[in-house]
This record gives sequence, C-alpha cells and structure tokens, in this order.
Amino acid sequence: PIFTAALFVILSLFSTLSIAVFLVTSFYKIMVDVMEGKRIKVGAGFFLYLLTPLKDILIGIIWFLPFFKTSVEWRGTRFKLKKYTELEPI
Repeated sequence: PIFTAALFVILSLFSTLSIAVFLVTSFYKIMVDVMEGKRIKVGAGFFLYLLTPLKDILIGIIWFLPFFKTSVEWRGTRFKLKKYTELEPI
C-alpha cells in the first residue's frame, strides 16, 4: 500500500491529496506493524517502526527491477535472457 501511495504522490506531481493519502497510509501501516510486533513479541523499538514506509518503498522498487533487466546470475554464472525466455551464458 505504501509503494502505491508513493507512486500516486509522484504521478500526481505532489498534490495535497496524494500527500495526505501517503501520510495516512504510512501511519496506518506503522500502527499495524507496531501491533503485530507486540503480538509476536518482537521487542523492536518504536523508531524502527517509523522506517516502515522507507522499507516498503525499497521493497516495491526491488520487486519491479527484474522487469527491466535482461540478465540473471545463477550459481555464479551470468546468463542473458533472450526471446521466449531462453537463457544464453554471457
């Protein structure tokens, strides 16, 4: 949800509404993470939970990266992804 809200902020050119949606979404996600952390007795400090929006944005970016790469490393060997998902050693 936070990554989507961050995209909304960027695509709407930082409109007031999009920033409000991002802040509300971030607050909600932080509170949910705090409650879940207490429920499973993680013992992390509250400051770490404030980093939740940053973590979620980074995860969103990392999730999209493979859609733009044409190579992969597997067991120490690099391969190029060709047409029809065929792999060719580089």
